[in-house]
Amino acid sequence: MAIALTAYAGDGDQQWALQAGFQRHVTKPVEPETLVNAIARLL
Repeated sequence: MAIALTAYAGDGDQQWALQAGFQRHVTKPVEPETLVNAIARLL
């Protein structure tokens, strides 16, 4: 399981990340609570 943490926030970037095998796409800057929630959802 993996989260793509990236500064790329365009329309196609999330789709690219998911197609590349990531389960989630989170853009920077990210609030700590948002990142923790994304991790918890993967677990």
